[in-house]
Parts: sequence; structure tokens; C-alpha cells
Amino acid sequence: MTRRFSMKSIVFKEKNVIAVEEREKPKVIKDNDVIIKIILTGICGTDLRIFTGNFNGDKGVILGHEAIGWVETIGSSVTTVKPGDRVLIDPTLFDGSCYYCKRGQHNLCDNKAKTETGVDKDGTFAEYIVMPEEFVYLLPDDISDERAVLIEPLACVLNNLEAASIEFDDNVVILGGGPIGTIFAMLSEKYALSTTIVEKRPERINFLKKILMNTEVVNANDQDYLERISGRKRKPSVVVDATGMMLEEAIQIVSKGGTVVAMGFNSTYRATISPLYLTNNAIKIVGAGDYNNMFVRAIDLAQNVKLESLITHTYSLDQAEEAFQILTNGENSDSLVMKVVFKVAE
Repeated sequence: MTRRFSMKSIVFKEKNVIAVEEREKPKVIKDNDVIIKIILTGICGTDLRIFTGNFNGDKGVILGHEAIGWVETIGSSVTTVKPGDRVLIDPTLFDGSCYYCKRGQHNLCDNKAKTETGVDKDGTFAEYIVMPEEFVYLLPDDISDERAVLIEPLACVLNNLEAASIEFDDNVVILGGGPIGTIFAMLSEKYALSTTIVEKRPERINFLKKILMNTEVVNANDQDYLERISGRKRKPSVVVDATGMMLEEAIQIVSKGGTVVAMGFNSTYRATISPLYLTNNAIKIVGAGDYNNMFVRAIDLAQNVKLESLITHTYSLDQAEEAFQILTNGENSDSLVMKVVFKVAE
């Protein structure tokens, strides 16, 4: 049998153009390198925004950053994982030596150029990836592949939830019922007094009502939905913009002394904000950035969160165009589209 030294991968070419290409299979070069054979990898909103031109990604980069896989080969200094282990990838690398890293704020690393997996460094939409040992986590046997592949977005949500300092008496409103907003609601149900999620797509509204047992689902197509939320006896004390495009609406409905979490990614969106309104009403706007030292805790938490319920579509790498098309056409479709993943290996 001829041994393959190339691998199938999904490459970003330019706005609205991707291609399935053969790329060289990664090799162990550094002592701490881990070669991982991808099992499942999910399409994130960041991948979609790179594809549509709403987030900056390098042309020619292999997309993707949410993934699990099998360890195939390791460098000579690797001790925490071994070939055959099933692992989770932490895609946000840092150098460990800058001012922020030394303060423990690795997510704010000054030297991230060419370290953002799937953005300016080859990502997980491929058969293999090489990662430093420090960014590879062993997965427990009792977490399924389908649940494990969503631990990366869970870590992102957990980071933002903690940045908002949500407490047991908070009333939380989440704007946007996509995968990130839904995961936030799943966690908010465990932490807060009440949780409300706002969504406009009818098929998603029906889906959210089925899987979120203790969350009120509000239809954003109702013209007065913002007024009804802000007119409650107790206005929301925490409002999360999970769309990346509703910061002004979040500020409009949050209570005095409340917190707005700017969570969604959209590099083209701009908001008009009155500093005087924020000051007079003691409103805090929180931007938490990427997760920071969250993966061990997210893995533990995932054992009690049914993340796999969000996966609605599974494709092969060869079906890349179809997978991205169903996401870009989502708002014009009557079919439910939540989380789309690529199944690469068993």
C-alpha cells in the first residue's frame, strides 16, 4: 500500500470562495509537536464570516478551529498525551513571554500574528493538524465525539459568562439564538434567576423552545419585543449580544447598573453609543475576548451540558461548498440550521 504524504483540506481562497485541496501532511518538527488526525470539526461563526468577507482571514489558509481528533505522532518532549489518545484542540495560541501572558492574560497575547488557528495559521478543516502539546487536552471516555467537538465554543461562552459576573439573582437576556447564544442560555439556566433568548428565525424559535426547558424564547419579528423586554417589572440586569450586531439594542434594554456583554464577532459592524447614558445609568460594557485557561473547566462542565443537541448537519470535507452554502442561505431557508460539522475520520 502506498503511504500518503498529503491530506485533504478546505482552503479559503477569497471572499465567498473556498476549495478542497491536497496539502502536505504536517510533520513533527519541534520537540513539543503533536500530530492529530481530525475526527470531527465544526464550522464556527468566525469561519463563516471569513468566508463572507466580514472577518479578516489569510487567503490560502486552511479554515477551522473547533476540533477533536486522535493523536497520531508526538515530539520527543511530549508527556501529557500519547499516540491513540482522543484529544481536544485549543486553537488560540500564545507566546507566553509578552506582558499580558506574564500576567496570566494569555487571551490578550501581544504576539498572536500567525498563531490564530484557521485565521492566519492552518486550521482544522483537514485530515491532520499539528499543535503544540500545551494546546492539546485529553478527553474523558464518557464524552461523545459530538459533544466534545462543541467544547471549544462552550469555553468561549464560559469565559464571557464569568466576565459578566452573572449571579443567582440576575435576569439574563441573550440576543441571538444561534449556537453561541444557545450555549449561553444553557449555562445561564444553571447560574441565573431567569433567562430569555431572542431569535427571529421561526425554525430556530421552535427548536429553542424544545431544548431550553427554563428559558423564555422571544420572537424578534414582533415589532415591540424590545419594549416588552425593557418594560418588565425587573429589566434585564445582563444582556448578551451574541450576534455581534445588536450592541445598541442591548444597551437600550439593560437595567440601570446592568452589564452588556459584546460577544458576537463582526468586523464590519459599528455602533453609536452615548457615553453620558452609560455614565448616568452605571451601565458596564464587557468585552471578554477569547477564552483564557478555560478548557479544563469546560471539559468538566461538558459532562452536564447536552451540546450535541445543537448539531443539525454533518458533512464530509468533500462537501465543503454545500456545508458553507447551507449556512449562508440559512436566513432564507425554512429548514433548521444550527451547528454544521465535518466528519473527517471515525
